[in-house]
Amino acid sequence: MKNKKIVFIVNDVSFFLSHRLVIAKKATSLNYEVYLLSKNTEKEKIKELKINKINYINIPISRSSKNILLEIYLFISIFYNLLKIRPNITHLVTVKPIIYGGIVSRILNFNVIFAVTGLNYIDYIFNENKNLLNKFLIFLFKSAYNFIFKNKNSKVIIQNKDDYLYFINNYKINKENIYLIQGSGVDLKKFKFVDIPSGIPKIIFPARMLADKGFYEFIKAAKIVNKKKILAEFLLAGSHDPENPESIPISYLDKINNNHGVYWVGFVKNINALFNESTIVVLPSYKEGLPKSLQEAAGAGRPIITTDTNGCREVVDDKVNGYLVPVKDYKILADKITFLLNNKNILLNMCKKSRIKAEKQFDQNIIVDQHIEIYKKYEK
Repeated sequence: MKNKKIVFIVNDVSFFLSHRLVIAKKATSLNYEVYLLSKNTEKEKIKELKINKINYINIPISRSSKNILLEIYLFISIFYNLLKIRPNITHLVTVKPIIYGGIVSRILNFNVIFAVTGLNYIDYIFNENKNLLNKFLIFLFKSAYNFIFKNKNSKVIIQNKDDYLYFINNYKINKENIYLIQGSGVDLKKFKFVDIPSGIPKIIFPARMLADKGFYEFIKAAKIVNKKKILAEFLLAGSHDPENPESIPISYLDKINNNHGVYWVGFVKNINALFNESTIVVLPSYKEGLPKSLQEAAGAGRPIITTDTNGCREVVDDKVNGYLVPVKDYKILADKITFLLNNKNILLNMCKKSRIKAEKQFDQNIIVDQHIEIYKKYEK
């Protein structure tokens, strides 16, 4: 009997490697042929895919492109490759793959899984200026989503409870085909519990350099905490993302170092090592699906301060393994950081509670098994 085929379609190979590779590896161990349709120019990453038995196909996808001709070309490329491969399952992640791959899968009557990360982000990105154009764009997005979700062969994975309820209220699909899976999970053998180190505390911001990740709130909170003297180092650990409209200007990032104890350290490959050196992990994001970086921080046994919003609140039990603060409120953020720095016993207790939460909820073995169970439903 021929092996079953799974095709992942993702915006970026790096995202696949960090968030979906462990699922793909489990699938290959179960004799699935795994394909990845994405865009990448780095040979090392293509080599890593090959080592892990992932068949890579380059497609002309860009998160930021609005060129209609390029988008038509992308759609044709996805259509052609899916028609050629004829997968048993198409696993789609992020907006463009979901829409284009979803339309193709419905036309071809293919089995499809939609991994929706931050569902109501569509409304959020247009929320600041609800002019006629933005209302029309929201209508188009929702119409496209309703069309593809009506595919009788579709299943949807949602990452957090808020988005699950939003999905139920806004889109038309059988509830039996909706699954709540908490993110991508954490390798708890890699992200081990390590005691808080001695020396000057390090506060870590583990995210891309985007305004809607709470970048400016983190900077403002650092200035308040370190107003009179340097009480802690505030490390921005993430890459510059010029394609994203929320991107922080590179000129600003280049001159930020050592301003009130703030340092931009760029993308950190071994983020677990940085967490081991840290005291508190902070992500004042405006909205998330379910942030993997915070799951990893919990695995490393670190107190987490994040915003009381979709996705983020899934990782923190307020006053148990960290604090939830209002979105954009840098003053309260600064207060919570200062409080933890001044109350070591509470901080150390939160460390233990973070690790316990990660073991119960975010172990990647649990997450992978949940995905495989969905794959197996297509074998019945």
